[in-house]
Amino acid sequence: MEKAQLNGQLGEEELRALEMDVTGKIMLASWRGARLEVIQVLREVIDNVLKEPGQPDVVLYNRAKGLLLTGAVFKSTIPDESDEERRELERMVAEAAQPKSKKHATNSAKAKREEMIKQQLEKEKAQGTHPAPTPAP
Repeated sequence: MEKAQLNGQLGEEELRALEMDVTGKIMLASWRGARLEVIQVLREVIDNVLKEPGQPDVVLYNRAKGLLLTGAVFKSTIPDESDEERRELERMVAEAAQPKSKKHATNSAKAKREEMIKQQLEKEKAQGTHPAPTPAP
């Protein structure tokens, strides 16, 4: 990427879009690795809890019901949609999970970034925190 930028083949925005794409792919790989590790540990714990030798069937049955209830609680959780940074990270990971060509990735990331900047400026303008533009000399 650096060679292409030095040769003038990539503009600043295209380089930024490629960086965001690579970052998303790294985060996706990290997420998948962490997810697999959690699944493996859960599987081991559940096997130990449900197959403990010497426990009566009634106890194992109640444990199974407790695990189902715990799973239902976790499954019913709703993410906090107010965290803009978290949503941006989720978007990057979701985009990285979708196969696409480099050209499409660059254009897509560029369009998303421009849309986010536009929304942020509108939000700041509505809140009155956007600085006034300075006149050109």
